[in-house]
Amino acid sequence: DHYGTAYSYFESARWQHGQAKGATTTLRPPYAGDHLKTDEASLKQCQVNLLKRLEKLEGEGYSYPRLILSYTNQWRYDNDPPFPPLAAFIDAWNRLGLQPTLRFTTATQAVEDMEKAVGASAPAYEGEWADGWANGDASGPREVAASRQAKRHIAASLSPVFGPANASIEKRVSEMLRDLCLFHEHTWGANVSVSQPYSLDTQAQYTEKSILAFRPMGHAEALLGQRARFAVLGKPAGDYVVNTAPLPYTGWLKFPGIDRKPEWVEKLPARTVQLIPKAAASTAKPDVKTTAEGWPSAAQWPGMTQPLFAGEVGDVLSVFINPPARRSSRMFPERLARKAASHGAVKVEETQHTLLYSQEILHPSLERATRRLELYRDAPRATLTVKFDRKPELPPEVLYVLMPFPTGDVLPRFSNGDVPFTPFADQLPGSCRDYYAIDRWAHYQTPAGHWVWVTRDAPMVTVGGPHTWQRITSKPEDPNRLWAQVFDN
Repeated sequence: DHYGTAYSYFESARWQHGQAKGATTTLRPPYAGDHLKTDEASLKQCQVNLLKRLEKLEGEGYSYPRLILSYTNQWRYDNDPPFPPLAAFIDAWNRLGLQPTLRFTTATQAVEDMEKAVGASAPAYEGEWADGWANGDASGPREVAASRQAKRHIAASLSPVFGPANASIEKRVSEMLRDLCLFHEHTWGANVSVSQPYSLDTQAQYTEKSILAFRPMGHAEALLGQRARFAVLGKPAGDYVVNTAPLPYTGWLKFPGIDRKPEWVEKLPARTVQLIPKAAASTAKPDVKTTAEGWPSAAQWPGMTQPLFAGEVGDVLSVFINPPARRSSRMFPERLARKAASHGAVKVEETQHTLLYSQEILHPSLERATRRLELYRDAPRATLTVKFDRKPELPPEVLYVLMPFPTGDVLPRFSNGDVPFTPFADQLPGSCRDYYAIDRWAHYQTPAGHWVWVTRDAPMVTVGGPHTWQRITSKPEDPNRLWAQVFDN
């Protein structure tokens, strides 16, 4: 049970803060005598409540003679100091001889005692624990993008192409990683973040959260620049490119902050520093099928038996709550609604190396938005870029972007913390299946080949459709459709 449940094992209803005076309520911290009273009648009533709760627990399959409960203060419910009258309550309970016996102890001692008592007979589970708190990442898409850029730059800075890192670099990297680790702690706000999103308190918390992504982003960029400059010191004048990765690179070189067109490199060797090579133009192109409006719905290169994608690639869908949106967990499922985006005219461009399709996204929640699909001429590869400015509106909403693949009933393979796992198949019982936080990629393997989707800035993904508040437990019918969860307020 979570940290707030212990109270309800003893009290029949949660204590209401303050004392009612006519139509007003005076808020104050709970004092001794407000709840967990120590007179005999109150203690025996608490015992009745406890036995009912234990009977319910046993009915759900709990079979051990020992139970650990974590008790938290009932003023703000969590993140508060202990409730001092708890000790007196436990002492009075045991002096009265009520059963079961209560013991006041530390978390460490409680777990060690539990392990001695039931460790030999407790079942063991192994698998991925998909985190239900992880959807907080989608509430700050810009900050999450900054954190991921920071990690890419840190990894590039530590590439063997630059030689070993000295103690100063290791210290700087350690400081950045500490910030990023704290940034990924799940809390994105507090009790007033939804009701008062622009209050000073909420904005202050969000600023503290955000700086943990933006600061290492800036420091990592500076470190990478420093490492790159040292790598070309003493070399003849010219324009150099550094491939920090362990594999060859094919794609665009971009020059941020400089008035210079992107340049293309072809199979740039792994972990090398060299003058920018000139790439030959290509006349090849994939077979592209489009919708009636001209947006690609499939692209297939020579030698492929299936296309790279199949369907409405880059479609945007929002899930929202129809009013009235009172706070009630029971009303969410039946009040959920969906709104798909429409689109403007398709613009098609051709370069010597890629085909470009771009289109305006039209949706009532978006001030402006675009999608851009770039297809490589010589390789079965595509880059989808969706950019959006959401209107600053407060009603709850989740935005998704679709990636459909011709992979049938096969489940993708994900990675979290560099540990690969298959959703639904490799998960611990009870862990979240509505959405997943992943490192970088999803991998489908079929007899026709491999499909790899790499997500640059959006680590939240759902399998088989938006599952907002659905608490699904089984594999969906269309696992070939991935939905990037790009915003969730």
